[in-house]
Amino acid sequence: CGSGTALGLVRCGLGTRLCQAFTRSRDVADALQCWCQELMNHLARDPTKMIGQCHPSLATSLPNAFPSFNVIELYLHPVITRMNDLAISRDPQPPDTPALTVVMQELLGWEDTTKMLETFRSTIWPAVVLKEIL
Repeated sequence: CGSGTALGLVRCGLGTRLCQAFTRSRDVADALQCWCQELMNHLARDPTKMIGQCHPSLATSLPNAFPSFNVIELYLHPVITRMNDLAISRDPQPPDTPALTVVMQELLGWEDTTKMLETFRSTIWPAVVLKEIL
């Protein structure tokens, strides 16, 4: 599904309920099956109007093994680099804005230059200015 549909599903509380089903249930398989039924209902009918439209074909096309235990586990417990293993730069450089722009376009699908500029203005430039001040 697209990012708008995914965001609508999160706003419905399905992300939180998926985590709870996976971490707090005695019978995880049964809990995930119930969660998947709830997901299909939201996709097919959009009862909370958080998604903005119905997706009945998407609801019926979910694989039987959805969601995958392994994928949920990776989201809940991502593999990260320990702080001790990170290289520390003695002279940090400003971000490579052309490279960041490419990443935002290719990986995040952001084509809206106004949105990109606003994101840079609100999240990247304050860090650059702070680094220069310090």
